[in-house]
Amino acid sequence: MTDPILAELITAAHRREENIARNNTRNPLETLEFFGLKPDMTVVEILPALGWYTEILAPYLAHQGRLYVAHFSPDGILPYMPQVLEAFERRISRAPETFGAITMRHINPPGEVSITPPGTADLALTFRNVHNW
Repeated sequence: MTDPILAELITAAHRREENIARNNTRNPLETLEFFGLKPDMTVVEILPALGWYTEILAPYLAHQGRLYVAHFSPDGILPYMPQVLEAFERRISRAPETFGAITMRHINPPGEVSITPPGTADLALTFRNVHNW
């Protein structure tokens, strides 16, 4: 059964227009339901780039759950890593009512990799990141 709150967030006004335009090819509602996302979960989003799914996950989890975002380190070894991180951080800082409940973590393997306290995450998600690995 589709969660009406999750369904509403897929096209909510806080999402970027260009991101909503990609819903028909990315199928976020079906994807998140397939993974079993529930509003009371602790979720890790790994390498969210500019936050396409974060726009949905952050408000969905804000009241009952928790969202950890594991993003690039400011000391990332490739030039685009700190730039993408900075753009993401700018975006979430401009909309604390939407993104304020996010817990940010930086990952920079093999050193920085701790994201959540051990045994606390219910679900880890990553999208379109194989090319980063």
